[in-house]
Amino acid sequence: MRKYFLMGFAFCALMLASCSSSIKMTSSWNNTNDSKNAPAVKRILVVGLFGEKSRDLRQQTEEQMAANLSKLGYTAFTSFKEYGPKTFVNISEDQVMHIIDSSYAGAYDGVIIVSIVDKNSTKSYVPGYYSPYPYYGYYRPFYSPFYTSYSPGYYKTDMHYSFEANFYDLNNKKMLYSGQSQVVDPGKPNAFAIDYSRVILRDMRKKNVLS
Repeated sequence: MRKYFLMGFAFCALMLASCSSSIKMTSSWNNTNDSKNAPAVKRILVVGLFGEKSRDLRQQTEEQMAANLSKLGYTAFTSFKEYGPKTFVNISEDQVMHIIDSSYAGAYDGVIIVSIVDKNSTKSYVPGYYSPYPYYGYYRPFYSPFYTSYSPGYYKTDMHYSFEANFYDLNNKKMLYSGQSQVVDPGKPNAFAIDYSRVILRDMRKKNVLS
């Protein structure tokens, strides 16, 4: 009985692991001259460039990153809350920087711009499998390994996203950090935002871009 219980438990753990999404840093770059001290940037605006159809993803990502920046001692703002959902939609990163420079100069020391830079899909086959389950009958109140259920195979489509986060020092007019990452099937916007913010800000702190 213990043997089959462990087999079932291991299979469930494997399935859960295969279904969960994880964010992987693929590369990052920083431009901080003094590796011992983070730049003197305190007021940071977070901007998400995800398109009109991904409004919820933009809002959640901006809010989560701003919340985590606040925990680190920064005064953080989101473009979604400050300027509404229609601002910074369907424009390039260069256009965002031009708008901030010309219209909001002096309001912030820095800006973090997160964008989707690539998206593609892959199709794969998941084979079927048998799994044992316990049988409890009136005359057989014990576990029987001979009862099994079958889950048929199927095709699945995975969406692969490439994200980029760029951090600019507005006082000195220069980019301080650029980080690229990949994720397969981001899932719910809130869950993705929590993971993404954690991964990016951890890398920025590791490289002394943030204190």
